[in-house]
Amino acid sequence: MSGSYQIVGSEYVGSAVAAHLRPQGHEVVGATTSPGWLAELCDLVDHPRLYRAGDAIEPIPASWIGSMAF
Repeated sequence: MSGSYQIVGSEYVGSAVAAHLRPQGHEVVGATTSPGWLAELCDLVDHPRLYRAGDAIEPIPASWIGSMAF
């Protein structure tokens, strides 16, 4: 079964999670605040995001709420 996941903080631990989920067919959105990680993030996730503190972010689609791991 595949799902959709958003990983906030996709550096060391988050990138390992993405590297595990994506090959299994899951759709992965990854977010980071580090421009230096963006190139690596582009290779690891389907939808990379770069945020800065204070940025307005897109709301998480309601369809994803049920698939989020807390």
